[in-house]
Order: sequence, then C-alpha cells, then structure tokens
Amino acid sequence: MKNLTNQTYCRDAQLKPALLEYTNMDARHPLIKEWSILAISNACLGCPEIQKIIANFTQKGPA
Repeated sequence: MKNLTNQTYCRDAQLKPALLEYTNMDARHPLIKEWSILAISNACLGCPEIQKIIANFTQKGPA
C-alpha cells in the first residue's frame, strides 16, 4: 500500500540501510527477512526518489 507519510519518514530518517540489514536469515527471527523485503517494497512503491536511492547502493562485501 502506498503511504506518502511513511515513505517520507523512511527517506528522511534514512531507514533504508537499516531495513536492508534485515534481509539476511536470522534463526531467532525466522520471518524477519520477509518482513524487511515487504517494508522495502512498500517504501519504494510509487516513490521514484527512494527507488533511485536504493538503486545507487553498492555491495561492500559479504554480510
């Protein structure tokens, strides 16, 4: 669901790197990967500004 207020907050608070950190498996929280992917998807939905920021991320090495 597109929510402009939450997308603005995500962009302003720079939450994207934090959300991306949770895309790894975690035995203590088995569904954290799926929830983080859903949150990233919702943040990007219809928001080219956030899509551009994420597109410019580079991988620095293995997690």
